[in-house]
Amino acid sequence: MLDGLLQGRTHKEIARMLGISQLTARVYQERLMEKFGVASRVELIVCASNGHLPKDERSSQQN
Repeated sequence: MLDGLLQGRTHKEIARMLGISQLTARVYQERLMEKFGVASRVELIVCASNGHLPKDERSSQQN
């Protein structure tokens, strides 16, 4: 999912690549946004392209 977003693909294109519905692709994006702690698709793409880890991953790596 994240790779598709980083490539600038639409939900429809990502859904087709992953064999899921467009709605499921949208839900996956929303969950990724929650994990990264961002409010928009653009912020998600910027964080991911800069190598930032989701909130869950950062806290588990500190332990």
